[in-house]
Amino acid sequence: MKKSILSILLLITIFITSCNIETNSKYKEYKEEISIFCIDSDEGQLNTFISQKVLFEQKYNIKVKLESVEVKNDEEYNEVLSLMMNKTKGPTLIFISLGSNYQRFLDTDVAVKLTGKIPNRKNLIDTLKTDEYFLPLGIYYPALSIDRKILKEIDAKSPTFDWTREDYKNLREASLERESKQLNIWSYNEIYNMIFKEIDLINEKKKSAEINTREVKKALEEIKKEVYSGRYILPPDYGYENFRNMLLDNNSDEYKQARKIYLNESKEKLINTTLVNALKPTSNNSITLARDKIILPDIPNGNGKLLVSGFILNRNGKNKELGLKFLNYLLNKESQRAILRTQGSFIHQRNKYLYPSIKGVEDEMKEIEKENYTHQDFIDLREYTFNKLKKGMYKIGNNISKQQASILRDLKEISIDYVFRKKSFTEEELTHILKRKEDKYNIWLNE
Repeated sequence: MKKSILSILLLITIFITSCNIETNSKYKEYKEEISIFCIDSDEGQLNTFISQKVLFEQKYNIKVKLESVEVKNDEEYNEVLSLMMNKTKGPTLIFISLGSNYQRFLDTDVAVKLTGKIPNRKNLIDTLKTDEYFLPLGIYYPALSIDRKILKEIDAKSPTFDWTREDYKNLREASLERESKQLNIWSYNEIYNMIFKEIDLINEKKKSAEINTREVKKALEEIKKEVYSGRYILPPDYGYENFRNMLLDNNSDEYKQARKIYLNESKEKLINTTLVNALKPTSNNSITLARDKIILPDIPNGNGKLLVSGFILNRNGKNKELGLKFLNYLLNKESQRAILRTQGSFIHQRNKYLYPSIKGVEDEMKEIEKENYTHQDFIDLREYTFNKLKKGMYKIGNNISKQQASILRDLKEISIDYVFRKKSFTEEELTHILKRKEDKYNIWLNE
């Protein structure tokens, strides 16, 4: 009885203390203020990092204000960014959400060089110290799942953590030979990425685009060959315009119909994406998942698969020195452990599974695994992925240049024309189209 009363009193005390901190934070007059620019859809992820914001505000008497902006599409996002970057006294910090491209802030000289300005930067995992203008605070390495039942049905050998792109391709083809799947935006993207993400489209040394090449032409032909290989079900009444609508217009009837079919088929798919972070694969249901699925780290490629979240210090921001103080605070061990302890079920967003960007938290990670009764397969996955990260085997995917991203988008649209247009491209016509794109990007790269 006494223990029950003490427990209740303890909970009441914690609740009152928490309320007092929040209330004091809300009504307190702060000496200084910094602000963080973010998109409204990124607020949930941002909260992972500033869960200790109130403690920082109380300790340093500095208000941390969010400047959240609502955008509906890429065009609005680019417009908002342009306005923000041209402010003379803009937000102190710019939040970079998981996987978002931050290269534009470096290209436009908006980002401040952070070398020597954040003492706790020395705590970063060594292989994350690749950029002097961006401070990573949380990291995520994607994992894929292999359905054990389907794997057995196709009589295929279980892949290991060090599986290759060729292993992936062979498994995928074996599964599709067993049962064809509907062609849709996801399966088309899978084909496109499998072929094009391995091609270097920009020569960084020469500052030139490499689009009108034999390799690109061969890749387009490979995509066409795969689409018509018999492994995919193509709607018999679809013409060129229907396929364009399905693959390029998310508001079209063709897209909506394909999405319904895809959601049903994904339950019977051999290889699937997951929300599992291979660096932090903790879950209360890992035993059930391990029984039905083999969870593997995604296969690395040249463009980078490691996703990071963090901050850029805005050159035109107010109170930059205080912004640096806040970044240093977020990089201390207590703040980073808060990221490690942020968890949720697998149906929630990826920010629930971010792994800290600093060294020295592996022992605590092991404690969390014990608390969650994490299956040994998941522990092995985390250890393998972390060792690869420490050895520099995973390249950060956020900083792909805007030119590279734009080239990939343009080539995807060209590939759709190449695959589905009724009249096939002549060699001269294809060369002309690719040459025009190459010239466009050569000008852009040398501006």
